[in-house]
Amino acid sequence: MGQAKQRSLKKTEIIQNAERCVYCDDPNPTTIEHMPPRGLFRNKDRPSGWEFACCSSCNQETRGSDAVAQLVAFVDPIDVIEPEKSWKLNAMVKVTGAVDAHAPGVLKELFNQQSWSNSLVRRRGLIHRVHASQASGIQTKFHLDRFSAKFGMASFRHFTGRELGMNGLIFTQWYLNAGLSQETFAAHLSILPGRHELAQGTKTSGEQFSVWFNTDKKNITAVLGTFHSNLFIQCICTDGEEFIDPLREALGPMVSAKFPTTNLVSASAPWASVSQRVRTALPNGGAGGLHEMRR
Repeated sequence: MGQAKQRSLKKTEIIQNAERCVYCDDPNPTTIEHMPPRGLFRNKDRPSGWEFACCSSCNQETRGSDAVAQLVAFVDPIDVIEPEKSWKLNAMVKVTGAVDAHAPGVLKELFNQQSWSNSLVRRRGLIHRVHASQASGIQTKFHLDRFSAKFGMASFRHFTGRELGMNGLIFTQWYLNAGLSQETFAAHLSILPGRHELAQGTKTSGEQFSVWFNTDKKNITAVLGTFHSNLFIQCICTDGEEFIDPLREALGPMVSAKFPTTNLVSASAPWASVSQRVRTALPNGGAGGLHEMRR
């Protein structure tokens, strides 16, 4: 189910229409948050939409998490086979500087060759050889958990028209490019009937960014976002009193070593992250990309 194209709003309109920062209780946001970031799009050519009022602190302090999300979203093992044709590979190389500066430790975790092992993965009907890697993943998880919480809160703002209350609950789970099976993806879509993408005139975000969603348009949203088909983020956000305790009871047990990419946090402390070891994998040949957990 698509949505109508929206006109591009000016910065002043976005800030004036907001009650507060999209991520915290600061009542005087002064910057604009783009979710997803412009850097996640080819040549930064991003359609309008999903632009939110944000305080300078939240905007600046989460730059590292945005960079990590861009890095993993650009990792496409299929493109790496022919690197000279891969714009994603070039973009991935460019963003490593931002990752190193604002998310120290992540590159070392993701590209630790000592833990590589050979593996096979099916992609687009073909079998490809990759290097499976057991990364320690503490910093990687922290930043992808944080980016996922940002995506969840931005999704709530978009689909309900208001910021998530500070009493709210945020459940997130992220998958990298081999971590979400077709069966699990289909199961998610069966309860997420709506589909949305950025659109500006004839330009759309297409496979670079799309969202499947379900919402009562009041106080609960469930979404699955895809970023270049290499990063997938599932979020459930609510501040409805009738939902908070049941969801905490149902989803809390999932935040464990068995499901290391899950997180459950309060909207008043959305950057909290439970550190767990994350299984990743890299394309055959080295530092071209990574694959996420085997289930």
